[in-house]
Amino acid sequence: TKSAGNFTTNGKSMSSIPRLAYPGFWWRVASLALIMTGASPVEIGSVLAEHHPTIHELVKMVTSGRYRFPTVDCDDMKRDDMKKEESKMRSLESDLAELLFLPPKPKAKEVEKPTIPHGSRVSQRQRQRQERLLQQKRAKEAAEALAAEHKRKKMLKAAQKSIMIWDPKGPARKPPKESVNLILSVERMFDLSHTFQKCVESDLILQALGGTSRGAIER
Repeated sequence: TKSAGNFTTNGKSMSSIPRLAYPGFWWRVASLALIMTGASPVEIGSVLAEHHPTIHELVKMVTSGRYRFPTVDCDDMKRDDMKKEESKMRSLESDLAELLFLPPKPKAKEVEKPTIPHGSRVSQRQRQRQERLLQQKRAKEAAEALAAEHKRKKMLKAAQKSIMIWDPKGPARKPPKESVNLILSVERMFDLSHTFQKCVESDLILQALGGTSRGAIER
């Protein structure tokens, strides 16, 4: 972890910025790891599966032929845990993207107190006109704030696609849509599903099923 002082974003304090990766490169390396697993399931594949959860889950997807996250071997509890971990990582990456790439949020404007004139010389028509102008001003400010927030969300979504937390031994990550085709093409090119299914030394089929129980097989 690279220390970078104290940071605050969305009211959350960060004492340091974790190591980051570019998602496109990350998933290319993950695809290469799949190829290496197919070339040497015991010497390389077993080590990757044991120490790198994301590679482990990708092997399950390829072996089972069912590309879903959480993977098909998960029961309800494990599925919920994987979803929570992915959501937690995505939330942290969103905070980091906002911190690194977006300008600070402008301070909220103080609510302007009405300045509607009163007194015997002020007609009802004048007061109604002043109230109408004030309402129009407030509506315009609200619309501008909404448009600015919408623009910021779009910028944040685009920025978030450019980074991910570099933690190979951390929680298993869900492949983004942009990288799914790469994984599928690697599987077809090297016939990885059949390679994994034929591997008896590291028992990849059993790992993909999640066990020999009826529930595991039905899943």
